[in-house]
Amino acid sequence: MTDKIQTGLRIPEERYKEITEIAERAGISVNALVLHLVDIGLAAVSLGTQEERRVLLRNLRDIS
Repeated sequence: MTDKIQTGLRIPEERYKEITEIAERAGISVNALVLHLVDIGLAAVSLGTQEERRVLLRNLRDIS
């Protein structure tokens, strides 16, 4: 089992209501939905970073 750290998250009430509604429709807990959203966000950041690396490498090849 992976170690877990408990943390608090302060979000605007309207955003919490939106998250709660989505979680209920999906049949999952709010915690599970937040973890999914974190995973999606981290993946998007990682993809952005990978694309930035590709552009950098492409530019390096163009000047060599």
